[in-house]
Amino acid sequence: LSSGQFHSDVAAWPVSPTLLTCQRPSLPEGLYTVYVSNDAVEFSVQQNISFTTIADINLLDVKPIHGPMSGGTTLSVSGSGFINSSSLLCAFLNSNAAPFYSETTFLSTSLLTCTTPAVFEQSSSFYNVSLSIILSGSNIFPTRFIFHYDRQPVIATILPNLFYRNIAGRQMVITGGQFLSKV
Repeated sequence: LSSGQFHSDVAAWPVSPTLLTCQRPSLPEGLYTVYVSNDAVEFSVQQNISFTTIADINLLDVKPIHGPMSGGTTLSVSGSGFINSSSLLCAFLNSNAAPFYSETTFLSTSLLTCTTPAVFEQSSSFYNVSLSIILSGSNIFPTRFIFHYDRQPVIATILPNLFYRNIAGRQMVITGGQFLSKV
């Protein structure tokens, strides 16, 4: 691997005559050209085979942290190191289910938005999923943030159900189920 004055030798393992794998070392930001040698003396000469390293993504906050199971909640993801890419995704992960993916909108290097996908009804009150940011299909940045899917509230009764229009301030009692503890 070479970038300007930086050079690093990396061990590679042949998988087949047309495929190698290697572990990329931690590298400073920059554009790196990849060279391959079978004998550590003569190296490939293709100058257009390269990759870029960028600053790590740092996730600071996600708001809101809950929304309906029907999906459609717009999440604001703040942090640093975000880049504008057509392959940018939010992934909603739960160890008991397949991940849900959502297209992500790049607003700036410090702000992304994504919309929560709908999930199927579960037996528990909340469906908790961890949020990860995916860049270029294989770069996964897990976060410490949990998004809580709320079950749809059910209204059984409203009392009283008749009010005079010009008299405000009367208390109304709503009974039902699946209400959040703080509404």
